[in-house]
Amino acid sequence: MAGDVADAMLDGTLCEICGEFLGEPVGYPVKCADCKKDEPEGQPINRKPVATVICPSCQKRVKEAGLGRHVKDTHPESQQVMKYNHRVRGNTPGGG
Repeated sequence: MAGDVADAMLDGTLCEICGEFLGEPVGYPVKCADCKKDEPEGQPINRKPVATVICPSCQKRVKEAGLGRHVKDTHPESQQVMKYNHRVRGNTPGGG
């Protein structure tokens, strides 16, 4: 549960400071209007969107770097199938 909140703050669904719901994810952390008022004046920070992929088991959008962890934690049965498929593909002539 706490990981879901952190992910939502990192992808812009929730305010990165107070956790207020902001709407659809934009791919990077953002602040709500109230928290922006408290921000010092100056140049905004340029942030790159977080690379995301869709989980093949549940169609949930997750960070690309966290897909393995998501599958391991949420879909342990799929993890066994993925290990088997990887082992089979790795042993075929020509590498795949």
